[in-house]
Amino acid sequence: MSEPKPSQLLKIVNALDISINVFMDFDIETVSDVLSLILKRNEQLDMVFEAERYEDESFNPSTIKISFKNPLLNHNGRIHESKGIAGEPFK
Repeated sequence: MSEPKPSQLLKIVNALDISINVFMDFDIETVSDVLSLILKRNEQLDMVFEAERYEDESFNPSTIKISFKNPLLNHNGRIHESKGIAGEPFK
């Protein structure tokens, strides 16, 4: 089966009112890949990064939080956090 053309994907995402990213394969394999993707999204979404610091002022990686300056995105994030995937509790 061949992959859909970009013009076909655009028609699908516009009809369903979803992001084209749903159909994209980002090939994430390393921490660097994840960070690159987050930083790229930060340029588009205006993210806020927060974390607790150790006494030496370095960040505690287990406390990193990401939020958005856009209130609609923060609201939608709370919905997903409370319901998790397919209605299952978020862990």
